[in-house]
Amino acid sequence: MANCFGDVVDNYKLDEMERYWAAFHHVHKSGDSSGSEAAVVYRGTNADGVERDLLVAWSTPWSSFYRNKAYCAVGGVDSFQGEWEQLYDKVNNAAYTCNTDSDGFKIDASTATGDSPVFTATIKIHFSQ
Repeated sequence: MANCFGDVVDNYKLDEMERYWAAFHHVHKSGDSSGSEAAVVYRGTNADGVERDLLVAWSTPWSSFYRNKAYCAVGGVDSFQGEWEQLYDKVNNAAYTCNTDSDGFKIDASTATGDSPVFTATIKIHFSQ
């Protein structure tokens, strides 16, 4: 996994997470007017044996002038490295939901309204074409 600055935070393969889930609890310092924006990149192998990077991202701004956003994408290995500025723009232009079905993976990502919404992303691997 990498943060929005491109720093690798942790590393494990998606196939090791079959039927598992991960949770991220983003908080701000008490009294700070800040929201949460992050991206997580997983790596998985499709039915053809090809590795792909799977990205899920969200934005929960600390302001009633902006709405929450969810984003997802499938790319080649390391395709998101060095692309954080472009990713930032894509997330900030996204909607409450994002869906993609590409290269043998289906990702559904969504968030809700409010200042403490739940962000949910489901990644499915197509095991047969």
